[in-house]
Amino acid sequence: MNHRISIKRIIIDLLSIKEQVVEHFKDDQKYHVLINYLLTDKKINDEDSFLPTFKEIESATGIKVYHLRKQLTEIYNAYFEKEYDNSIRLNFSKCEVLFIIKRFGVFSSFICENLPHLPRIGENMDLPFVKAKVGCDFFYVEDIRHNLSGLTQTIDIYLKCGFYNAYWHNRLHEAKEKRELPWKDFYDLNDYELKEKLLK
Repeated sequence: MNHRISIKRIIIDLLSIKEQVVEHFKDDQKYHVLINYLLTDKKINDEDSFLPTFKEIESATGIKVYHLRKQLTEIYNAYFEKEYDNSIRLNFSKCEVLFIIKRFGVFSSFICENLPHLPRIGENMDLPFVKAKVGCDFFYVEDIRHNLSGLTQTIDIYLKCGFYNAYWHNRLHEAKEKRELPWKDFYDLNDYELKEKLLK
């Protein structure tokens, strides 16, 4: 089945790695006007604004809609060549680790720039410097998510107060798969409240 790529989605995707797109194509005269537009246009770089229409982009750049679509597709596809030797290498040279703590419906977070060892799901952590903020200083890693954007790899590490329990971890995921509770409950209720409902 052929997947038709949305040109608007291509714009959104390219904006998420805008710094790298500019670096890779800045010396290519074929794309100079379009790259300059992606870099400098206020509306397209404002997260609170709607994407401009193709007619608006055509008006701002002087590039006809047909050529606009063609150039965007060419730039985008350059990152996904079937022959790996020909594809452009992405470089996320910066890394930051964001720890996200949820306890009794209260969220708190902090960022680390240098962490010699990344904790894994299920590992326990002692964080004495957050006790005043969240009322707890012992946690376990509940989930990890990686985000690649701009020049940065952001690693989101979700922590829960308490100690990891493999049985409870598996039981909770089983309940999610079987839809034993409304989705809202899994996000709004704490572990104690969920255990009251699921461990009967």
